[in-house]
Amino acid sequence: KPAAPFGDLTAHLWAEESIIKLYNKGIVNGKSEGIFAPEDGLTRAEAVKMLVLAFGGVDSNAECDFEDVDRASWMYPYIATAFEKGIIKGYENGNAGADDNITREDFCVMILRAADNGGIILETSLNEIVFSDNEDISLYAKESVKTLQMTGVINGMGENRFLPQAHTTRAQAAKIVSGLIN
Repeated sequence: KPAAPFGDLTAHLWAEESIIKLYNKGIVNGKSEGIFAPEDGLTRAEAVKMLVLAFGGVDSNAECDFEDVDRASWMYPYIATAFEKGIIKGYENGNAGADDNITREDFCVMILRAADNGGIILETSLNEIVFSDNEDISLYAKESVKTLQMTGVINGMGENRFLPQAHTTRAQAAKIVSGLIN
């Protein structure tokens, strides 16, 4: 087992190996030296960066014109790549919502699009679980949540709930993405 580059993972042993794996592949970074911040909410920009790096890399020619993403920003190449590959579409108001924390349902939608774009074929092997809060999952995300649950990529949050509007944590995202890549 490789040495942990972060000192704040002891309460997240369930995700530690995944975080280290993604760190060693250059897919995730810490928030600061030795700090991963596993319980922090994952922003939409961080989610996009993680998915772009995990499933194909940055397209240096990609462009986008979201009002909240400056071309000089660290996030621009990742968001532009994700936009051109159809991983993200943005909000109706012309923003990418780059600094917003990503919900669990939106992350599922992005994951499925990124995996599909990266040529990853997900085999469904589990029976569908109808979460007790299934009616709270937005219509546009229902199929993504169902597919990722039936492939074993995601599961509920206890008491048979999915919590679609809850924010995805950095640890949860690392665990999910790590499970999809070699």
